[in-house]
Amino acid sequence: MTSVFVQHDVPWSRVRSIKKSGPLEIVLRDGTVVGSVQFGEALLGEIFGYRTHRRHRRLLQERLDRARRDRLDEVPGSYRKRWVFPAVPVLLAAAGFLLCFSIMFFADVMS
Repeated sequence: MTSVFVQHDVPWSRVRSIKKSGPLEIVLRDGTVVGSVQFGEALLGEIFGYRTHRRHRRLLQERLDRARRDRLDEVPGSYRKRWVFPAVPVLLAAAGFLLCFSIMFFADVMS
């Protein structure tokens, strides 16, 4: 599961369940709960029942069921949390920010 700055690598053998409602979260066998900012709680999600979350939850549950059926959940593995830096999106956002403010600055100076 990938969030903006964090990537969680979770083998099927560590998954206890997929949370059934609310924000999309994976519960590990040791009780750790893994979630993502993109699939967190929101007012509109509460109102409309988290449609996108439900679709992804269904896909995850199908894959977990298939992994258990194929006994892939018996393959040992460890949970890993990594910090990632999305360089391209951050640099593009910074460039856009600088461009907007430089245009506003030069427009003010020229007038």
